[in-house]
Amino acid sequence: MGMNSHARRAVVAAAGSGSWQEPSSQARAEEAAVEEEEEELDPAALHNDMRVEHTTGTVDLETLLNRAEKKRINLKPRYQRGYIWGKQKAYRLIESVMGGLFVPAVVTHAKVEDFVDGKQRLTTLLAFRKGVFPDGSEFRLQDLTKLTELNGKSYCDLPEDRLSPTSPSRYDFDSRMLPCTKLLPSTTEEAVLRVYEDLNAGAEQLNKQQIRRAVFGGPYIDLLESLAQHETFLAIRAAKHAAKDESDQELILRFFALRRRTRTVVGFKGAMHTCLNNEISQHRQLDAQGEMEQEAELRSLFSCTINLVWTIYGDKAFRRWTSKGFEKDINTSILRSCHADLRRAQVHVAADALRDDVEGLCKTAEFLNNRFSAERLEARLRVYKERLIAVVAAAVEERKAMKARTVRVFPKGLRKKLYTQGQQSL
Repeated sequence: MGMNSHARRAVVAAAGSGSWQEPSSQARAEEAAVEEEEEELDPAALHNDMRVEHTTGTVDLETLLNRAEKKRINLKPRYQRGYIWGKQKAYRLIESVMGGLFVPAVVTHAKVEDFVDGKQRLTTLLAFRKGVFPDGSEFRLQDLTKLTELNGKSYCDLPEDRLSPTSPSRYDFDSRMLPCTKLLPSTTEEAVLRVYEDLNAGAEQLNKQQIRRAVFGGPYIDLLESLAQHETFLAIRAAKHAAKDESDQELILRFFALRRRTRTVVGFKGAMHTCLNNEISQHRQLDAQGEMEQEAELRSLFSCTINLVWTIYGDKAFRRWTSKGFEKDINTSILRSCHADLRRAQVHVAADALRDDVEGLCKTAEFLNNRFSAERLEARLRVYKERLIAVVAAAVEERKAMKARTVRVFPKGLRKKLYTQGQQSL
């Protein structure tokens, strides 16, 4: 049956190569955060079908766990986080199940038989029946306050059937009925995404990129995860490892989405998160046909671009310049604009000039305004490309003039180094 926003809340309630210098380890001393832009919503982009088709019912725990053990339902989809519950929380859940206390509903997606919500609970229940936690340690109940007679016991220690009306047994565990909500295949992925957002609005909240992993898992997500480990990208982020919150993967997704859609920003509408959702939804399988070729092309494009960015800007890449110097955090308004077509020949000629131009770029009205919209993005792209063309052209003319004078001129960076060495030798 169809479901509007009120019904959604009911479900939730029920439920390659380039010219570059190898980055130094010093560039990774302290990981940079990402400074987000405030987005301006486009009401015209909010018309998508958000109905959620679903069924509700109950299922006994034995049937549910048997299906999980036989891989008929997937407790370990690629998009889900690993098992994160502490043991005290696990013991408390078993006590609730055995004592007939409230246990939240599980939510599944019929299209792929993945768990939308309830993975941690079901993993805990399955671990108790097996007698071991996912980390391999023995699962014996401890610190129970209601069913104290179960302390120190495992599932196998329980009698198969009730010995008395008040004696917990394996039968009580296996026959416990759990509420279950199934999202039907007819539910659009955008609607499933909304359900994920609502379900994860609690204490252990997922961010938008983690939710995209949940909804749009596939080769594209795997590619983003792999590229987040790129050595130069880690150096630009001043990080040793990929970000646990997957914010680095979202930055890479932005690069691909904007390059695909916004070289001229034609047809770009709505908020940035909508653009990213559309990008990952439409290309989640990397277009299936020629998947390996497309993955290699995207990987080469990202690697070449990020290496060229490092060659020009180093550890100041994607940072806003202020009167106090460069900010520490990555600024998404600059990142979104600085993926204009860079060429190795341009970098060789104009790296110093491009680096020096960052101050002027950050002082323009287009970059001083940190709000996001399609129009502002178009303006930033235009300004950046115009300045890039002008700076490169000036650098080329300067080099021609130098050659005409047959004067030996060192690059700015080398000049500074030679000057410093000369002063020290005096």
